[in-house]
Amino acid sequence: MPPAARKSRLVEPAADVPSEEQLSSVRHKKKLLIAGAEQFNSKPAKGIQFLQENGLLADPLDPTQVAALLRECSRLEKKMIGEYISNRKNLNVLEAFVRSFDFHGIRIDEALRYYLEAFRLPGEAPLISLLMEQFADHWFKCNDAPFFNADAAFTLAYAVIMLNVDQHNTNVKRQNSPMTVDEFKRNLTKVNGGQDFESTMLEEIYQAIRSEEIVMPAEQTGLVKDNYLWKVLLRRGATKDGRYIHAPNGLFDRDLFTLSWAPTMAALSCLLDKAQPEGSGIVEWVLQAIKKMSTVAAHFGRSDVFDHVVQTMIKFSCLLPSGDNPPIQVNRLLEGGISCYRI
Repeated sequence: MPPAARKSRLVEPAADVPSEEQLSSVRHKKKLLIAGAEQFNSKPAKGIQFLQENGLLADPLDPTQVAALLRECSRLEKKMIGEYISNRKNLNVLEAFVRSFDFHGIRIDEALRYYLEAFRLPGEAPLISLLMEQFADHWFKCNDAPFFNADAAFTLAYAVIMLNVDQHNTNVKRQNSPMTVDEFKRNLTKVNGGQDFESTMLEEIYQAIRSEEIVMPAEQTGLVKDNYLWKVLLRRGATKDGRYIHAPNGLFDRDLFTLSWAPTMAALSCLLDKAQPEGSGIVEWVLQAIKKMSTVAAHFGRSDVFDHVVQTMIKFSCLLPSGDNPPIQVNRLLEGGISCYRI
């Protein structure tokens, strides 16, 4: 590619690149948020109080702000979120939490699936009813009152949950045969203000629940959890916090190195520990990587990183029986480390 063409494709640095002070403030807030989330996962009220005391939540409490925290903070345990919003003392937070969902044009079972991704339902029936009443009322208003009243929406939503248990709970399936679509429709006879729900809609709901269980993706493994985390990432990327800022080259190199050197060194140490001593290209590659990391540490004056590298080399040399010479890869690593230190 001609130089002129390459130059034309360069992205100009953004005008609103955060300063070091701003980044430091963000990091400090993130540490406080992590600490608050840990306390929330132990006792929700205590975590909320901690975040208020440190200025991350308003005092007096703003329900909309708390709802946003519950929706967006991935470090909060879903079980504890459910416990917090189902507490009647936090009814205003529950209302704000439910209103944060956009259910326009979404069928009730799909909206319920989306809703139940955000928290774990408590085990007590009265608390489940409270959470479902708020859901049904909001969904009913978002979709221009498609049923006779909000109570009909509540009844259908609750029936969807029972259908999900009936179709996928192994204990229930062992005791009874799974519900058929006709039985599902019969259970909902005349509950829509004395009328029946649309038959086609009920059949579609039944087939959707039968083919795909309503689960909490955050507590699953494999593809289910990966797809959920990807959706969360896309959602966060659409907010102001997820925007991309192109910074000048090298501006944040030291910060990035500070964040990445420890996990990088841990991964390289693991590879060095598992690799065969002789005839392995992995050993040579790991040694070169550690040497380059030591060079970067010397460039930034991070003697603590270099000390850690030396300790790692000592660890591997001490694995040998007494009286043996260190293997060739340890000698090379020591030589590389010393040369970096002299820089």
